[in-house]
Amino acid sequence: MILFKDSTPFQYDNIRRLKIIALCFALLTPVHILVGLCTAFILHTQVKDFSLLNMVWTENLSDLIMGAVIYVMADIFNYGFSLQKENEEFV
Repeated sequence: MILFKDSTPFQYDNIRRLKIIALCFALLTPVHILVGLCTAFILHTQVKDFSLLNMVWTENLSDLIMGAVIYVMADIFNYGFSLQKENEEFV
């Protein structure tokens, strides 16, 4: 099983994949908030005597933080890619 092309993780494809994964994680938080708001709206309009105080909001920002951490990793990989490219040009 080959994990990396040319035995190095600092490839442009890997950087792009990490950025896509980071974006997907970061977009999960607004999607969860939107779903919660839609659910609250539907329940408020369809259920008689429904109060929004009865709903428990359990949304946290862990997905957003995870997306930021993965994006920082992608930035580190991008810096490693540029260092590797500079090293190859020097030699």
